[in-house]
Amino acid sequence: MRTTRMYGLSHIDNAQRNRQVLLSLVWEQGEISRKKLAVLSGLSIATTKRIVEDLLYEKIVIETGSHKSKRGRRTQLLSLNPEFGFFLGVNLHQNAIALTAISLAGKPIYEEISPHNGKEKDDVIENIKLTIRRALDTIQHETVSPLLGIGVGVPGLIDTRQGLVLFCPGLPGWESVYLAAELQKEFSTDILIDDNSRCMALAERLYGQGKELNNFLFVCIDEGVGGGIFIDGKLYRGKHGIAGELGHILIKENGPRCRCGSIGCLEALVSKQAILNSARVLIASDAFSSLKKVIDINGDLTLEAIYQEAKAGDKLSNIIINTAGEYLGVALADFVNIFDPGVVILGGEVVTAFQEFMYEEVVRTTKLKSMNPIFSRTVIKRSNFSNDSGSLGAAAMIIGHYLGDNILNI
Repeated sequence: MRTTRMYGLSHIDNAQRNRQVLLSLVWEQGEISRKKLAVLSGLSIATTKRIVEDLLYEKIVIETGSHKSKRGRRTQLLSLNPEFGFFLGVNLHQNAIALTAISLAGKPIYEEISPHNGKEKDDVIENIKLTIRRALDTIQHETVSPLLGIGVGVPGLIDTRQGLVLFCPGLPGWESVYLAAELQKEFSTDILIDDNSRCMALAERLYGQGKELNNFLFVCIDEGVGGGIFIDGKLYRGKHGIAGELGHILIKENGPRCRCGSIGCLEALVSKQAILNSARVLIASDAFSSLKKVIDINGDLTLEAIYQEAKAGDKLSNIIINTAGEYLGVALADFVNIFDPGVVILGGEVVTAFQEFMYEEVVRTTKLKSMNPIFSRTVIKRSNFSNDSGSLGAAAMIIGHYLGDNILNI
């Protein structure tokens, strides 16, 4: 008679999982007692105390104070040790590099944005290294805490398992670049690479509008268009780790050519450069738009200028914003129908610049084009991040790797 062997967690795997569960709870709570840790984790008091003693010995966790229990006894509180070490998050843009450092407790301790010319791959990589070196010099001048890991967000197709940039349309020569291995030649620490839109989704999950949400869709409208999909508390990556390329669905037959090579992609219609290119064409044929004067005075056009003129009542500026919002709404209707995310979070430079004008058109069109039983149960929000959240998300990615991905599922 055949018997089926039951495969489960080994003793070592189970111990590691329990440790990660407790660390994620300390992360979430900020300060927490041993008793509450046991209650929230479902572990026994004895197991909880044993793991906590190990964490205290390793100095990952420290005792930070006490509070009175219901019986009047003083109970020691635990928190993550901010001096244990720090993590760096890097977000690569077409013309800039953003960096954020966070402590083990998840608090930002350093931020920087520096330009790069984006012309030569090797020069850009050297600029990334230079930015990291500068951050390390500054941080380690003020603390003895060690670097525990580096996360890097890159705008393109990423093989996260190999730290490999497969394709990065906004940066010339960025095809089949083993970026993690290249950085590890100089920085001997754990290094993770991912698409920067997914990094931004991680930032939303831990620090922003996605906090405490297990299901949501994040859409970034920036230099490109991408996103991150959280399903049951987990960031969905797909079989090959490259899910979330939301910008490359067909929106307009015979539309403009996209950087990916296709025609009529969402990215070719609503990305920052796509909007500015379209706006310049429209301005050239509209002698009465106040945007023509803006270009005459400033010599160029910005998203912020379009928003300000729309706010002042310029008809063409409103058309530009509403058209972009309509295209995005058509795409969101498909995403909402397919994923039923419950919450959609919009972020990126374009969404930030166009504020409520674009948001209102996106909501209107999404409602019009999606199935009402699904849309009626969906909330569309704007991200609260005004600065670069990709670097914060990249740092969160590496701290999740260090503490265990439980921190994303709290």
